[in-house]
Amino acid sequence: MGEGSVTIDLAGEAITLMPDRAAWWGACRTLIVADLHLGKSETMRVAGLPVPDVDLDEQFERLARLVSMTDAARVVVAGDLIHAPAGLTPGLSARVAGRLDELRDRGVSMVLVRGNHDRRIEGVEAAWGIAEIHETLVLGSIRVVHEPSRGREEVGRSGGAFVAGHLHPAMPVGRDKVPAFVASGSHLILPAFSRFTAGGRVLRQPGQRWYPIADGRVLELGIGEGERRASEGSLRSSRPAPR
Repeated sequence: MGEGSVTIDLAGEAITLMPDRAAWWGACRTLIVADLHLGKSETMRVAGLPVPDVDLDEQFERLARLVSMTDAARVVVAGDLIHAPAGLTPGLSARVAGRLDELRDRGVSMVLVRGNHDRRIEGVEAAWGIAEIHETLVLGSIRVVHEPSRGREEVGRSGGAFVAGHLHPAMPVGRDKVPAFVASGSHLILPAFSRFTAGGRVLRQPGQRWYPIADGRVLELGIGEGERRASEGSLRSSRPAPR
């Protein structure tokens, strides 16, 4: 599904990891993204920081492109759709409502799995027409959650696999970082969909595979210490993707 993508097996389902920081579940015609942090620029400007207003439009244009590419019927946000209540200005709320209306006009539904930043989503959910908000979304053998700790707990009880966000995984490349997917047979952790959100350090664990995004491609790497050093060395020759 698109040049530069990688398809993995997650609980028996084919999930495609896309360079635009989204996962595509073709059998369900579902795009899964995480950590948009809408209103982050506005929140920082309220705090007096001279931050440009570029993140919202860029994210929705990228999302619209993904919807067109996949013919998605549903977009699931695995938490942190919004950043903070201070950023939910009338102007931002109106712009987001318009963008979501455009998606609905194309027959796409928006589903939110609540993240730790979404505590005040009730202030805009009606205006934005978000009809589905879950703590956990169960789709067959896969659960969509925000925090991986919750996913591990629920999968430990019920089996299957989970998709999560929250950690903003990234891989070091020299003095910089590139966003990455982290996966095993039981879980998939998504990079932040927002390029305005810094990548975080994620502890590498046995059985995981890392899929960093560089030069518009998703790369497949192992996680053993020897593999890790070799992988980081090979990535240094790649131009880091924007964060």
